[in-house]
Amino acid sequence: VFFFKYLECVQKIQKNSEFKKDSKYFTSMYNIQKNSKKAIETLEVLATSLESRYEEKNVAERLAKLDLDLLNTESKNSKLDENSNENEDTPIQNEIAKLELKDYLISPRKLQSLINEKSTTFFVLDTRTAEDYHNSFINLPNTLNVPETYLKPGTTATSVGRNVKIEFRNQWERRTSVDILVICDWTSYDFDPGKPVTVLRDALTKWDLGAKYKNPPFLLEGGFQRFLMAYPHSVTNPKARAPSEPRISRPTAPSLDFDYPDLDSGFMITPSPSPSHKSQAALNSGAIKIYREPQTQSTLPSLKYPSLADLNSFTPKSVPRATHPNSTTLKEVFTPNIPDRASKPDTTVNSKVLPEIELSNSKDDFNEAKQSFDIDRSDSSSLRSTSGSSLLNQAVLDQSNGNNLPQVDRGTKKNAVIKYSGVTGDKLDDLDNMEDVLKTQSDIANQSLAREKEKLDLENKWEFLRLKREAEHETSMRQMIVEEQDKLVDELERLKNIDKERDDVEHRLKEELEAVKEQLKEKDEKEKKYLQSEELRRIEWEKEEERRKVEKAKEDEIRRKDREKLAMMEAVDRKRKERKEMDKERREEERRNSPMRLQQPGQRDSPSRQVQDPANRGQGGRGAGAVKQKLRDEDDGRGSGGGGLKRSFSSPNIAQMLEQEDKGLPSVGYSGVPVPKFDRQQKPSLISSRNFAGVWGTQKPGLTGLKNLGNTCYMNSILQCVSNTPPLAHYFISRSYEEDLNSKYSETRGHVAVEFSEVLKNIWSSQFKSISPSDLKQMVGKFKPEFAGRDQQDSHEFASKLLEWLHSDTNRVVRPTKEPEQNNKDSKDKSAAKRHWRNYLERNQSIIVQLFCGQTRSTVKCFSCVGESVTYREFTNLTLPLPETHSRVNLRDCFEEFLREERIDEFKCDRCKKTGKASKKTDIVKLPPLLVIHLSRFYQDGMYTRKKQNFVNFDLKNLNLGQFAIDGFENKFFQFNLYAVSNHFGSLEGGHYTAYCSSNVLKRWHKFDDQDVSTMDSADVVTPAAYILFYSAIEGQTSLPPLG
Repeated sequence: VFFFKYLECVQKIQKNSEFKKDSKYFTSMYNIQKNSKKAIETLEVLATSLESRYEEKNVAERLAKLDLDLLNTESKNSKLDENSNENEDTPIQNEIAKLELKDYLISPRKLQSLINEKSTTFFVLDTRTAEDYHNSFINLPNTLNVPETYLKPGTTATSVGRNVKIEFRNQWERRTSVDILVICDWTSYDFDPGKPVTVLRDALTKWDLGAKYKNPPFLLEGGFQRFLMAYPHSVTNPKARAPSEPRISRPTAPSLDFDYPDLDSGFMITPSPSPSHKSQAALNSGAIKIYREPQTQSTLPSLKYPSLADLNSFTPKSVPRATHPNSTTLKEVFTPNIPDRASKPDTTVNSKVLPEIELSNSKDDFNEAKQSFDIDRSDSSSLRSTSGSSLLNQAVLDQSNGNNLPQVDRGTKKNAVIKYSGVTGDKLDDLDNMEDVLKTQSDIANQSLAREKEKLDLENKWEFLRLKREAEHETSMRQMIVEEQDKLVDELERLKNIDKERDDVEHRLKEELEAVKEQLKEKDEKEKKYLQSEELRRIEWEKEEERRKVEKAKEDEIRRKDREKLAMMEAVDRKRKERKEMDKERREEERRNSPMRLQQPGQRDSPSRQVQDPANRGQGGRGAGAVKQKLRDEDDGRGSGGGGLKRSFSSPNIAQMLEQEDKGLPSVGYSGVPVPKFDRQQKPSLISSRNFAGVWGTQKPGLTGLKNLGNTCYMNSILQCVSNTPPLAHYFISRSYEEDLNSKYSETRGHVAVEFSEVLKNIWSSQFKSISPSDLKQMVGKFKPEFAGRDQQDSHEFASKLLEWLHSDTNRVVRPTKEPEQNNKDSKDKSAAKRHWRNYLERNQSIIVQLFCGQTRSTVKCFSCVGESVTYREFTNLTLPLPETHSRVNLRDCFEEFLREERIDEFKCDRCKKTGKASKKTDIVKLPPLLVIHLSRFYQDGMYTRKKQNFVNFDLKNLNLGQFAIDGFENKFFQFNLYAVSNHFGSLEGGHYTAYCSSNVLKRWHKFDDQDVSTMDSADVVTPAAYILFYSAIEGQTSLPPLG
């Protein structure tokens, strides 16, 4: 307050007319410029301190409010809901977390996550010096250097843009278009006042007029040095280190425990009144002449101007004082010392010429008297000479010093006599009597003494009034100090009460934290039980793995026998061909020799005839017929040429297999397994080489795992779910898709469909325990870079993009045109829905549309004109919101939430052209044969992505969804059965995907966890990790449903 008062006094002084007359004098006297600057700097420090104190006060008030809310919550919720979500924080905990969390800080780990996920746009504003920045910086194209040399308090965003280098100005101009701005220096952990990072933040938030940012600026926690230590591979020079900073003494805000200063000691030294012409008579007459002798630098007394240095201590300094001469000694002090008259000077001077008075700045000699006194607050009745710069005051007051006595010029006696005695120049020559001369001199001395006495009386009167005024002012100041002290005592008492309330709140918060700890302990216990159950499952899995190894050994043995069987079949086929050739040559020979010859009795038939003649098959004679009989008769072990031994079961019956092959009978296998087709006309050079790195180990179709190629569990989960979609799997494995392949105009030119088909063939080949889908991953990463790296991605996003690519690759409409715009005004108009569906099918004809495509209707209703705007859209998957009211919900609750009407605050109606409120509602018109349901678990919370852990209960069989479709429209599918689930465990950044799939061939559920595949019970399918559900309304149908 007093610093502001000082600045106000300076302004009033500068506006005063006396100041305008001699501004240089008053400015130098009070040192206005220097002290004003120092006062402003101190006020800035005080303002920063007050802001932090008021912030603490606001936090205390919010804590008090939280205390009240906590009491209300405890009274309402005395018991915990056993169905409540244990991971869900209370609103009070959330508010406490907000108070304690510095949400403007971003850790190096979070920044690295932003760099890797590539879905959030950001700029890194590096405030280090240009030399440090070029030595090492974050290796990103979206980082720019704003050197700290340009960041001074009060800097605006425009000046920053002018000062940054040319190569960074384009990025600086685009700063408002990104999602996040990250500010960093070497080591800052907070926006401390006066730091370059704080100046840059203020320039962006306070001094960037017209700019609108999506989020306030963030500070890199620990600065560039901490990021370098955590991720050295992400910077250009990992060996760079922060320079050692010199210790700089920062100005600190003065303590509030102070005594108020006496401003009069610094600003109220009143100058002495200017002497009148009458008081200067002795000087003007020439009777007294003052000489200024040169003084060296060491002997010159220095003027002491009032300074704010004394004010900063808030205690006025007292100085020693000199005793002012009292009234009894005035006469002795001011009595002129008259020299010896015997040395009378020559009086023959020109009576008309007055001597020149050697005075310079006589006015200043009197005015400077005000600098000769300093006020001592310890004793208001005493004065002290401080400067001694006035030679006149020195001559009048310091009589004790013989060197400073007035020097009288006796040569001016004649002029003094003329002026003060009234004697003219002519009569002066008549003063030849010494008595007359002495009398005249005595009169002159008496008159001069009277004038000096009068002057001294005026000075004493002025000094008395001044001291009286100062005493009154001191009394007022003391009263103000006492009042301020009382205020400070009250403030301390209030702070003490606040601290007590805060302690109470902290105590209650500790109790709340203890309760939270108990909940966490209960949660840990449950997790331990879950881990124990997982341990049991692991043991069960190990037993299953051991059983699998045994089965694998048996399967390897069977496979070896199959290879032997194939080799034998090839040998038989070779023999058959040789025999046919020999029979053909013999028949030709017989025809040539005796074409009409009859067969003689007992002559042996040809092998071909023996095979065709049933009568000869029962004979056991020798020759080819007998051999054929032995091979085909599996039950008979006897006959001519036989040893009476039964056939070994390890040796295949090749004759029987050949017979089955001739009759078209199927060999061993599972019904319903898609059989791959091979193009025998395709040359080997046209077949691209693929390396699936298959691991042999199963003969069961569809139970092949997929290796994790580095956080690719999201892709493996979706591929297993789609692989267990029978109509789609048959379409791609049987190579029927090649007839519809759009390799010229689709987005991927058919490459994704081809690689997808190859993966499905290997999954259903009944040969591999696991394969590596590296070729498919490389192909999808080529067309969407997010899938090319090894970062975790969203399985829903991959599923949507995969269905989109497969539709584009197999669309029988090679180059579809753009659909016409909709202009529907009535939601009850059924023809509008048919028209949209017809327009869509004319341009989109693929197996994806046949299986997965449905139709929705969006209706926006204006509250002003009650007009409707109706839009129909197609979908391949439905995204259902999760109700936030309960921790356990049903799938039907999600559908009701999806169909609930919502309000729009600002909507511009095309009919009435007004902007106002409206309602929006989404309805289901058609359900597809295969319905993909996405549970919306992830949501954006500021710059972070959170996950809802709600437990969603869903039916595995006979799910009736027809009730959620609009009545009266052409919906054909109502009852659905679940056949696959894509699960997500953990968070988006550190989670894991698995798949639960029901095999249409093996008729049971299996768990697909990357390369591991195991059986599971249908009762374990419904879990809190369910993320994407695959339902079928055409289970058991082998043919595709009609298009549309």
